Amino acid sequence: MATVLKEVSRISGLYGLDGEEKVAKELAEQLPEYFLVINSPRLAMNDNVVDIDHIVITPAAIFVIESKNMNGRITGGLMGNWTQERLNDGKKEYIKIGNPAAQVNQYTKVVRDYLKHHYYQQYQVQKNFKMEPIVVFTHEHSNINGIHYTSRGRVGKVRVLLLKDLVSHIMSFDKEYMTLEEMHEVADILVPQDQREQTGVYPVLNDLPKESFRSRYQILEEIGRGATGVVFRAFDNKLDLEVAVKRLYAGQDGEKHKQWKQIARISARLNHANIVRIHDYYEEDGEFYLVMDLVQGLTLSEALEQRQFSWREIYDILEQICNALDYAHREGVIHLDLKGDNILIDEKGLVHVTDFGLAALAELGPSKSIGTPLYMAPEQVRGERGDKSSDWFAVGVILYQLITGHFPFYGKDLREVGQDILYGQPPPLTRWREDAPAELEKVLAKALAKEARQRYQSGRELLADLKTALGERLESGQGLTQQWFANQRWLNFWRDDKKKFYVIVALTALIFGWMFSLQMYIDRKFPQSGSSTTGELLQDSRLDTTLITNENINQAYNKVEEWSGRKVKITGRLEKLVNRTEDYLLLQMAVSDSKGAITRILVQYNGDPHLLLQKEESLPLVRLVGNLGSTTTVDPRNGEIIKIPLIVNSVIEPIELWNAMTPAKYKLDVKQILVRHGIEVELERIEIAEEETRLFLRVKNRSLQKHLVSLANPQARQGNNIIYQLYHSENNYQFELQPEQEVKGQIILGPLDIIQRQVEISLGNNFLGQEPWVFSVKW
Repeated sequence: MATVLKEVSRISGLYGLDGEEKVAKELAEQLPEYFLVINSPRLAMNDNVVDIDHIVITPAAIFVIESKNMNGRITGGLMGNWTQERLNDGKKEYIKIGNPAAQVNQYTKVVRDYLKHHYYQQYQVQKNFKMEPIVVFTHEHSNINGIHYTSRGRVGKVRVLLLKDLVSHIMSFDKEYMTLEEMHEVADILVPQDQREQTGVYPVLNDLPKESFRSRYQILEEIGRGATGVVFRAFDNKLDLEVAVKRLYAGQDGEKHKQWKQIARISARLNHANIVRIHDYYEEDGEFYLVMDLVQGLTLSEALEQRQFSWREIYDILEQICNALDYAHREGVIHLDLKGDNILIDEKGLVHVTDFGLAALAELGPSKSIGTPLYMAPEQVRGERGDKSSDWFAVGVILYQLITGHFPFYGKDLREVGQDILYGQPPPLTRWREDAPAELEKVLAKALAKEARQRYQSGRELLADLKTALGERLESGQGLTQQWFANQRWLNFWRDDKKKFYVIVALTALIFGWMFSLQMYIDRKFPQSGSSTTGELLQDSRLDTTLITNENINQAYNKVEEWSGRKVKITGRLEKLVNRTEDYLLLQMAVSDSKGAITRILVQYNGDPHLLLQKEESLPLVRLVGNLGSTTTVDPRNGEIIKIPLIVNSVIEPIELWNAMTPAKYKLDVKQILVRHGIEVELERIEIAEEETRLFLRVKNRSLQKHLVSLANPQARQGNNIIYQLYHSENNYQFELQPEQEVKGQIILGPLDIIQRQVEISLGNNFLGQEPWVFSVKW
């Protein structure tokens, strides 16, 4: 029997005492005597207090174990909440259980950091500890076949298993890293002698430091970026759920922090089904964070790109927007930046209005001119203070978009947009939609009135007129919840290009698999003299089945579970950036074999995140070394979860230089440097080709703090002619630089006129009047 240093605490009774006692009994009875078992330890490290289910100390590793006593089918993976599917009175119900893998991974980091710190303090030795995080399901009817593993039996670094497999997994680690003496030293640090009898509820630790943002929230991925900040999907370690976190561009500005605190407090009181709730805010390391509801769905802008809405759906969406605004206005809060990107639609068809944080609040006084140009009311365009009627003008713009798929006001630049809003009239609805009733023109005319007092003053008033104008069309159509958003998996599939691409890859793999099977049948049925069958080809000594190469990668992709974890060594051409997060780039790569057959693969690359600042078509031929793993997506045909191959742990080495650009007719060695607030921007050179102009730039942060650098909306001016960018960056050339960090990249504009012999180039243009970076070049 193992040596048990501490029994299970009664504090676990709230969270699954039965499961923990099952694990404790299994560990005590089945592990060797010299293995040390600690049940229910509590650790406090850097504001982070965690109650861990079990720690097992062995010569080979330290195992941090999270136990879950749940019956039924468990589904989940690296990202997002896991779900327990179980029967209740004969009906299936689905219960979110957080993300146990993310939770135990966080606990493991705390244990490792705690040990390294205290071990050095006591023994003056810098020691690295081999850590192994485990999630174990203890119920006899637990089914973990629905877990989406990134490698065999693992979700990220976390091993997921059933109770019957726990001991055998621990015993499979046989390489010794610690002596028995060191094991007991570790145990004494984790649970001192005077705490080993503690099996009751722990006392409140009043002397702990204030909770920090970084200890409570684990940032998972970036999901959006706007005018005021970056939005992340995050995991709340305290409440065991996913949230959205917005890191504001306030930087070290104390006055802005003060304003955002006031805005957060007032916005947090908005409690309405159609408004994204603000839960909390944090100031830490000079940054300001807002914590809010995470809405899994589409923005209205994304939805409008995909389809035209029915009249019933238009009414449903606008009704929920109006309800949210009516409520906020009654609470004294106005929005002033209402737009498609600030309206979210979840999988149930529920509309959520977000970013009231941008609003000027009535009790703080009327707002100055802020907002997004295409949605601005005339008074905002004139620089006057906005009010409630400005919000209703934006609702009118959204209604026009819902009906037609277009904006009511246009222009080739911001000045022209502003002029159209002030003096122009929207094109008639029938230009875009022939079945638009004439009565709708009257509704829109009032909603988009130039004078604020002539507009609708409440959503109830607008909805009444809209309902009358649509008439029978409302009765014949299906509502939003009945049709498009009924299937959450379908919604998640359409959420971004990355998931669309996954399905394309999956379908391609299925087609190749079908062709492969067909060829095997043909070769067996109708063998040709002098040629080997497909079955024989698999035994060909030229194909090393332990190493995935250009020659067998298609076979590996068709049998990803069989080949998962094997080393990949291939050569191919990077084709496109599928997705970018703070931690990695997701790339599409084309790989061809000796017969010219092309396989397109997904690669997770953890290198320089600014690698793809340049034009995507120019990505080079590369050599890649990594491992075959997988990710998951939803098959749109049947809603089933399917695995998609993914190359991980990748190292990319360019074989050829960037040579995909058209030849330059004229090259200018500029080397102009502008410096502002410690940020150095250099225009190194300009290349003018027949159909494009290439700007080669270098940006460096020479200050002592990190900065958000914007080169957004680049353009060049020659006389009265303005030349705009041809290829748009995913992050609109906005990125964060640490002190002394430097990046280089290219921006592609339209062709310059060489004969004019001069140009003015401006970078970082925006409507809020921030000073752009301006280069004047003559030749």
